[in-house]
Amino acid sequence: MNKEALFIVGRLNGLGFRLAAKAVYYSVDAHFGEKRDDKTTDYSEHPIRVCRMLLNLGVRDETTLTAALLHDAVENKRTTLDKIKVDFNEELANLVDKLTKRDDEDEESYYWRVRQDIRSIIIKAVDRVCNVDDMVYVFSLDRLRRYVKNTEEYILPAMKEARRTYVQYSDLLIICRDYIKGILKGAKRILELMDKK
Repeated sequence: MNKEALFIVGRLNGLGFRLAAKAVYYSVDAHFGEKRDDKTTDYSEHPIRVCRMLLNLGVRDETTLTAALLHDAVENKRTTLDKIKVDFNEELANLVDKLTKRDDEDEESYYWRVRQDIRSIIIKAVDRVCNVDDMVYVFSLDRLRRYVKNTEEYILPAMKEARRTYVQYSDLLIICRDYIKGILKGAKRILELMDKK
């Protein structure tokens, strides 16, 4: 386990979030040997980064933090919802389910499910912040185009809708929105320059 994972375990334990601390170990184990798109970064660094950002933004709901640590484990075929239900609890499994895109699922259906819970919207927003931060460096141009389009069509509108409905999370969602928009602006400029070549 890397230093960041150990730091997050200590921080979560310090807050009394034993279930979330357990999820750090679970996530590292679930993503063992898996790499991010850059082919060098351990995949487990991503959910830990999402959790850390949520903590830094003031999120103190243990179920949200735990789901953030497990949000890709089922989608990446590293565990199952039934196993999460047994190892953690049903509420957590249901939240992870909202964040798990099924193999043949269209974007509209997936994002409809994400929008059903403010916690999944918040996790998805922070997940997108982390992903857009990485994408410019490691995505192919076609994937970069698709990711920019997906973010503008689904993520940003879901965040806007959530800001109106859940006013208490407005600041957190605005910070994520502004960060995402800044990175997308840079990504679009890169695509424009590459298209001119």
